This record gives sequence, structure tokens and C-alpha cells, in this order.
Amino acid sequence: MALNISTIIVFLVAVLQLTRAESWELIGYNGTRDNFMAVSWENATQLITSGFINGNMCVVFIWHGFMGTPNTQFVPELVDAYIKKGCSPIAADWSSLANPNPSPNYWQAAANTETVGKEFGEALSSMTAAGLRRDKITLVGISLGGHVCGFAGHVYEILTSFKLDRIIALDAAKPGFDPEIFRCITSTDAHIVLAIKTDPYGLGLCKDYGTHNVNFNPTSIKQPGCLGSLTGPVTTFSNSNLTDLVYCSHGRAARYFVEMLLYNCTMIAKKANSTSEWVLFAKILKYTICLIRDVVLGNPGNFYLTTNAYPLYGKGEDGTYPAF
Repeated sequence: MALNISTIIVFLVAVLQLTRAESWELIGYNGTRDNFMAVSWENATQLITSGFINGNMCVVFIWHGFMGTPNTQFVPELVDAYIKKGCSPIAADWSSLANPNPSPNYWQAAANTETVGKEFGEALSSMTAAGLRRDKITLVGISLGGHVCGFAGHVYEILTSFKLDRIIALDAAKPGFDPEIFRCITSTDAHIVLAIKTDPYGLGLCKDYGTHNVNFNPTSIKQPGCLGSLTGPVTTFSNSNLTDLVYCSHGRAARYFVEMLLYNCTMIAKKANSTSEWVLFAKILKYTICLIRDVVLGNPGNFYLTTNAYPLYGKGEDGTYPAF
């Protein structure tokens, strides 16, 4: 009897996982990126018990995606932005598992999100037991990192009987997760799951997976500014123009989110039941939210906006209307 491709992939990555030796670590920052403390995930509580991270402040865990590191994919910019907001950012370094050999090995990296997510959930449980306040925790995941955060939230609830407050997925990755071969982030993984969706026609999930689903430029296949030639100025995940062209819209989620953190209400989205409703009735739809200030428990749903092609990307109130 023939096996379908999904079964074959799951079997192969399961075999590969049996030989996994790599681990990952958390890098906490105190006041500046130059002042950091790195610990293995098994020793995550050291960030709290040592006093390096103040467990009573907002603490943000930032996860890079496939082939990323804590120094790429806008992780440094996110760290700096959260420091400016008075938070304690903690960047995860799972680079050996997000870019496993033989490189590139996307399917193994996708499979690793479940193992690493489980371990992260266990680490969070230990950290809250050591004094980190659960209501001060935010998880931010870029692409594959979004699925790590989702599974961690799920595991954390199993271990503690409490939900995390907030997970922010920056264009959670589609391949391997829709259709679901590996466990996909869901709206139940935290009280608030904010989905920033920028590449639903490409590498990002098209389906709604958050309590709040924010759709950027949903009537366009590519994000504005990502439609250039191979020799154009597009830059996101690497210096290769070909790679940039492929990843540009996917990587815009992190770019947009950095701007949301640094600038007050440059990005405003309008609530609608669907893209078509937003396109047809944007002028009479009234409910808008300022990103990310107004993303709270009382207003879940789907939200839509347009952006500029280059920074500042936010268009304010003008962005609540479709661009034709």
C-alpha cells in the first residue's frame, strides 16, 4: 500500500529526531544589547534567580525563524525596541535546530518546533515558579518561531493549568503546518494570540490562527515594496537579492512589528468579517484598532490595513482603507 507524502515526511523527520544532540539557549538583555546573559534552556531560571532579569517587569521572549540567529531576521531591532519600552527582552538561540544539517533542511527545522516548543514550555513553567510573573510574559515568534511559541503556550497550560497572556506570531510559517503535518499555532495557545499576516499567498499561513488576525495589504499578492526586480533594493533575511525577493513579504511582518513598537499608532487597522467585506464596506465600517495598543481581550476578530512601500510603513487612518 502506497504511503502518502505527508506520512513519509513525518517518518523521516521522526527518525532524524532520534539522533538529535543540539540544544538551545536563552539570551537575556538588561538595559542594552551589550549587557547580556546567556543560559541553556535547562538553566533558564538563572535569569530570574540571579536578578539579571526583573520578573516583575514586562518580559518578552523573541524567537527567530528558519536559518535565523539572534543577530538576524530583525531580532536585534526587536530587542532594542522592547528595551526602549522598558521591558526585559530575552532572545532564543535555537539556530542549530532552526538550520539543521545538512543545510538547508527546512523539514527537520519544522519538526524541531515541537521538541523545542515543549522544552520552552517547561522552561517557562520553571521560570514562573522561580518568580517570573505570568501576566508579564509575551512570546514573539518569527515564522517558524511562531509555532515554537504556540506549542510552548500549549505545554505551559498543561503543566500549570494557566494560560500565558500573549503570543505574537510574525507571519507564522505555512509549509508543513497547513496542511498540518507538524503542530500549528492556534488561537487557544494564549489568552491573546496576535497573528501578523503578510505573506498568505507564499510562506505564511493563510488561515486564521489568532484571536486577533491582522491582515496587511490583503488584496495584493506581495507587500508594497516587494515587487521589485532581482536587482532592486529589497532586503530582508539575507544579502542575496534572489532570497530577498522570495522572502520579502514574509519578512515584512517583523519590519512592521518593529515600527508598531517604536511609533505610536502609525498603523491602524479596521475590523471586518472578511477581506471582501473590508474592500466593499471600508467606508462605513467603524471599528478600528491602533496596533498594538488596542489588541486586548475584549476585541478579537479579523483586522485589515494597507501600508506604504517604505518606512514609515504606517499610513495612520488612511491605512484603514483598501488601496486600488
